[in-house]
Amino acid sequence: MNKILQYILLLLFIAGAFTLNAQKSINDIGLLMDYSRPVKYEIGGVTVSGAKYSDANAIILYSGLKVGSTIELPGSKEIQRAIKNLWKQRLFSNVAIRIGDIKGNTVFLNIEITERPRMSRYQFKGISKSDAESLREKINLIRGTIVNENLISTTENSVRAYFKDKGFYNTKVNIIEQPEPNVNNSEILIINVQKGKKVKIDKIILEGDTALAEMKLKHALKGTRETSLINTFSSKKFKNYKFQEDKKALIDLYNSQGYRDAKIVTDSIWESSPNRLTIKLKIFEGKQYYFGNISFVGNTKYSSLLLNNFLGISKGNIYDSQKLQQRLTMDPNGGDISSLYMDDGYLTFQAIPVEVGVRNDTIDLEIRIYEGAQFHIGKIIITGNTKTNEHVIRREIKTRPGMLFSREDIIRTQRELAQLGYFNPEAFTINPVQHPENGTVDIEYGVEEKPSDQIELSGGFGGGQIVGTVGLRFTNFSLNKFFNPSAWRPVPSGDGQSVTLRVQSSGRQFQSYSFSFTEPWLGGHKPNSLTFSVSFQKFSRPSFGDLKSNLKVISFTLGYGKRIKWPDDFFQLNQALILQYYYLNNYSLGQGLPFNNGTSQNLSYQIIVSRNSISQPLYPRWGSEIRLSLRLTPPYSLFSNIDYANPDILPETKYKRIEFYKVKFVVNWFTEILPKLVLKTSAGFGFLGHYNDDIGTAPFERFFLGGSALSNVQFISRENVALRGYDEGSLSPPAGASAIAKYVIELRYPIVLSQATTIYALTFFEAGNTWTNGSSYSPLNMFHSTGIGLRVFLPAFGLLGLDYGWRLNDVPFFPFMAKGQFHFTIGMNVGDL
Repeated sequence: MNKILQYILLLLFIAGAFTLNAQKSINDIGLLMDYSRPVKYEIGGVTVSGAKYSDANAIILYSGLKVGSTIELPGSKEIQRAIKNLWKQRLFSNVAIRIGDIKGNTVFLNIEITERPRMSRYQFKGISKSDAESLREKINLIRGTIVNENLISTTENSVRAYFKDKGFYNTKVNIIEQPEPNVNNSEILIINVQKGKKVKIDKIILEGDTALAEMKLKHALKGTRETSLINTFSSKKFKNYKFQEDKKALIDLYNSQGYRDAKIVTDSIWESSPNRLTIKLKIFEGKQYYFGNISFVGNTKYSSLLLNNFLGISKGNIYDSQKLQQRLTMDPNGGDISSLYMDDGYLTFQAIPVEVGVRNDTIDLEIRIYEGAQFHIGKIIITGNTKTNEHVIRREIKTRPGMLFSREDIIRTQRELAQLGYFNPEAFTINPVQHPENGTVDIEYGVEEKPSDQIELSGGFGGGQIVGTVGLRFTNFSLNKFFNPSAWRPVPSGDGQSVTLRVQSSGRQFQSYSFSFTEPWLGGHKPNSLTFSVSFQKFSRPSFGDLKSNLKVISFTLGYGKRIKWPDDFFQLNQALILQYYYLNNYSLGQGLPFNNGTSQNLSYQIIVSRNSISQPLYPRWGSEIRLSLRLTPPYSLFSNIDYANPDILPETKYKRIEFYKVKFVVNWFTEILPKLVLKTSAGFGFLGHYNDDIGTAPFERFFLGGSALSNVQFISRENVALRGYDEGSLSPPAGASAIAKYVIELRYPIVLSQATTIYALTFFEAGNTWTNGSSYSPLNMFHSTGIGLRVFLPAFGLLGLDYGWRLNDVPFFPFMAKGQFHFTIGMNVGDL
């Protein structure tokens, strides 16, 4: 009996334990199931736990589990797929799907997640502020972004790629995640960067190059240079973006020599030594091709003979696809076939070259011409002008409603608008809107205003004294709004007039006050300009007791200019009447004047013929500027009874009325030899002559050469011309010269070209000299100098320049002149002839 009772109690204990274990399994992980016999269930509901910042409905949507769908348990493929779908979102650090409850054939599921932290902010360590700002734009990390492995990896790669492009080939990036204090589930990313040193290119190996000289090929790699004596002054630092550009340039070189099948098969880069790279390029050249027969089809407007002359390519020439496209579409030197048509209204013109035959190394071409219809100009639309009045812009536009469409007129319009100086030349846009139904095209010119008014606050050293300058120059003034109080912001503007006020002083020794006004479109209908200016200058010498010593100069100028259309419409004719009074009061003879006391009058007429075709005033890339001027006074001595040959005649009587004639010729050429790299070449000549040998050369208006020409303040009666590397005026006689010549070669490259500022660096070589008379002029007898410089244009202050000039010749009477010296300049044409 006892044994039977013991067995019963044992069975009851086992049954109770099994019941408790089964109940626990249902509550925690679901019903105990047989994996060998899965059962189909209908999903009755899906819940989410652990989601504090993520949307629960979105999580269920990501999982793909739907209420009402059927799944098999255990071992459901749908559950496995749902877990994978949630992991793909990269939003969670842990994902599990558990059975919440089972009622009959209905199962209720619960998605358990652990959310990843979100980024609250990030910061860089180990790099400069400018690099950090550039990287912020590149990596574009947004606050609230989920921090996951992909985000960390992508950010590290972006930072490394940024510095790799800048030549830091071994940059190391380590991102540390730190919890954000007082903000749940948020992290700060600390991006530690070790740039290391810039790597340099030790050697470039070319393989497969047999057709072209290795030196020529390496020269095409302008941004990827190896260490060698030839490249002593070139950067040998590796920059990935330059390397990519250079590989394309290398193939372009091959293509220009007829190797149209040339390609770079492989490129390899490895570290040959610490911070030194070796680059290997394996090249497939192919064979050289030549132009064969070239025919035109579809042309009705112009004959094939004329088109062939414009094309300028003959049978047997080396096949150059780039030159072919240039001569068909857009040759910077003009004269291409597309210009021929598009300047005559054929806006939709196309010229498509098709290779119709390849015979060994000869390619026959058929150029298919699609002329289309001629378009006339409809509306002219101007956008972007917020300050300049529309009529000021329209009067510079060469395209007019009703005219035939002309690409040349549009290019010319861009130049004319750039010459105004009111708009950012890098931001011009042109949008032609075609209306084929009536054969018209509307042209929309988009401009971007830039500050053009200038405040000049500067100091310069010249003539042994420091001169301070305060000036205001309003280049877009509006006299019409002068009496409108609401237009003064700070001055009335928008009509393109120019007003300049300037005060210069070095204390008691020198004061200058000037005012000028220019109306560029007198009457508003034609580009005829009217200029009026007045100035007062006073030069003082040390006084002895009550004896004052000074020179006062009062000047008036009335000028009139007009554009002329012959020989072409780049020419301009300017005329001016200039009246100057010189009042000398015990002024020193040491200043080069032949008398101490008295009054001289200088009434002269000036005529200037100029041609200006430069692309823009601040950083011209192409074009030329030619100026021929003649300034002369009446020949008073021819109508006077005074015997100027009399040796007893007083200088103040001899020079009571100044008489002279002055001829100057200046030419500047600008050539873009590489993208943005501009070569400026210039030459200038001047001669000051006289009518009467008994009077001789006038004591005023003489030439002084040397220095930066900032000593223009010393005498209004002299013309100072710059020659960098030498002292001020050191290359002329003490009293000035009658003849001058100057030549300049200058290579310029921009650092910044933007609306806010223009900065460019330059290197120069120049030569010049002066002579006491024209008969002693010797073009081979020159003083030479070379050096480097920087130009900075700030809209509020104008063009500022700093040069370091190194003189190449010794100067008589100046044995202790420094070999090299700095020069500071202000303005656009300081020191020009």
